[in-house]
Amino acid sequence: FFSRKVKGMVEDMVLVDHKSLLAWKLYFEWQDYDDLNNMDQDLILKFFKKFPTEPISVVLYAWVSSNLSKYNIKSIAIAEEIISGDEQNGLLDMDEGEKKALNEMMEQENDMPSLLEDEVVTALTDNLPKAKTSILAHRIISQYFLISREYEAAQPFVKSGISLVAFNTRDMGLDLLKSKREFTLDLAIIYTYTDAPKNHTAALSLFEKILGMIQKTLVQK
Repeated sequence: FFSRKVKGMVEDMVLVDHKSLLAWKLYFEWQDYDDLNNMDQDLILKFFKKFPTEPISVVLYAWVSSNLSKYNIKSIAIAEEIISGDEQNGLLDMDEGEKKALNEMMEQENDMPSLLEDEVVTALTDNLPKAKTSILAHRIISQYFLISREYEAAQPFVKSGISLVAFNTRDMGLDLLKSKREFTLDLAIIYTYTDAPKNHTAALSLFEKILGMIQKTLVQK
């Protein structure tokens, strides 16, 4: 009950755009996303703008900037340009001081760096060590390497993610079934493609475990 209450408080703080870094970090950590391509892109961009040097915000921004994710950062930039153009029409009624102040503010708001794919990889690998307790950061870098078919590179992050889920579930009382399922599936995929056929028995066991999780979820519904 306590963890649900705190989770609700954190979500309310983000809703009102609170300046607490901890609230923003916990908000993303505790969402337990079903799919990393279904996160709120606008909220991620807001998080990155508020805390551009925070490792988790950098990891999130790198993921939505990556060609391997399904997000489209360019569409956001184009939308901002259109909005900026519409706002310029209202400058006619302002004096020079007001125009200058508004333009400076708009430049700061739209100052979002675009990342090349090699910069995405650097951002992920450089910031993950600074976010060692972040389940979400481990899920993102694991998924990135799996999509890239770099199974051995993904393995340590997947195993660390499994340990983090176990700790947060046991000691924090958090409901992280989706993250647990995704890490388990990631490890099964890794075992399928590395050290074959030695790891195939372990992979089959993990696939059966995942099917059990899915069946349990269906029964609960």
